[in-house]
Amino acid sequence: MATHIHSRLIRVSMRATILALLFMGAGSVAHAASVKTTPSSRDLTQQQWRAQQLIAADKSDAIMRDAQKQQGLLAQYGHMQIAYDSNRDRAFQLIFGQYLSWYQTYVGNYNGARSTFSIAQPTQADDGPSPLSGPWQARPAADVILEMAKDRQAVFFNEAHSAPLTRTLTIQLLAKLREQGFTHFAAETLYETDKDLNKRKYPTAASGFYVNEPLYGEMVRTALRLGYRHVLNSVPGANFGWQQGHYLERIAVTQHLPLQAFASLVQWRGLRPRANKARFALLAWGKRALGTQRYERLRARLIGR
Repeated sequence: MATHIHSRLIRVSMRATILALLFMGAGSVAHAASVKTTPSSRDLTQQQWRAQQLIAADKSDAIMRDAQKQQGLLAQYGHMQIAYDSNRDRAFQLIFGQYLSWYQTYVGNYNGARSTFSIAQPTQADDGPSPLSGPWQARPAADVILEMAKDRQAVFFNEAHSAPLTRTLTIQLLAKLREQGFTHFAAETLYETDKDLNKRKYPTAASGFYVNEPLYGEMVRTALRLGYRHVLNSVPGANFGWQQGHYLERIAVTQHLPLQAFASLVQWRGLRPRANKARFALLAWGKRALGTQRYERLRARLIGR
């Protein structure tokens, strides 16, 4: 499906700034290639590597908060890129590389995003056999999904935040799934504060975090145009009483969640959805108060790990 991207005139000075940032990003990718690998068990224990990642996650959160105070995506991207280039720590580059890759997709630097969050993972002693070694046959994903969806009540799409190309499959299938009777569209990104999204039929920068990326924005716009009844956002809460401009909310789904329990979450029936909302609020408060590293330590003590 073609992506409709509205072009605008950009001043020569703005073009020069963009080019400078892209070249700066390319340089950082070349340097980072020497450190963007996860350590083997001979280099670090799992506990040591985990501790380094938690410290890097706190740094990454703080840098992104500062970046979001800058005016415009280009300035935010520049702030993120400079922070990435100035810290060569392996854990930081691996963790913050994902954060940077989001902003690279926002400004259209898709190749840079794919490289920034491309991590080499050395083989480990307890690795299982590759799934590619099995008796599998390649088939077009769209055909297989539509065939399997005929007898299903929910279809979940995975995607890579640093590789927007993975979102094109969802965009491609939205209309055909609508024809098969699917009525709900759940997206990770949308903010509850955008009350006019359904009326406008397209997202803006204020609609959610990932809609700044053109393909994600097209995915939300396509779902609205096709008449999907509900657009779920990223905060747990009541899923009943939908009305114009009021969006339903994210629900927690696990691998072993029965279909009836999933339906109760969507329809906000019973204690499970209310317990999930309370748990979400409590954990979010704890993370903000303690920071990632201290929060993980407390959580490990509480659950005995």
